[in-house]
Amino acid sequence: MYRIGKKESDAVARIIRTGRVFRYQKDHVSQCQRFEERYAKFVGTKYALLTSSGTTAITAALVALGVGPGDEVIVPAHTYMATAISVVMAGAVPVIVDIDESITLSPAALADAIGPRTKAVIPVHM
Repeated sequence: MYRIGKKESDAVARIIRTGRVFRYQKDHVSQCQRFEERYAKFVGTKYALLTSSGTTAITAALVALGVGPGDEVIVPAHTYMATAISVVMAGAVPVIVDIDESITLSPAALADAIGPRTKAVIPVHM
């Protein structure tokens, strides 16, 4: 389990003391930007962007994929509400599909749920 220690609390305190606690400030590289650049390099990608939550990350991904009004996105019946809420936030309609004994999407139920307006499937693995 990760524990927050002195090093971490000192880093947060340094940011608070600067008064530059927001992401976008003129003539200032934020800690968010520093982290994104370092993390992108670490995972070997050109870009990495922080979001405020998993919900906003899923919503951003859906919008980036062009999911929106008139589209349907298949989500499992057993998941956290953020999965379906993200679909709604993108302007699409969540289609709730049964799970199987693995507690993930039932392949048979998934096949039956795919329709002409299906734009994406969000498989949530428990």
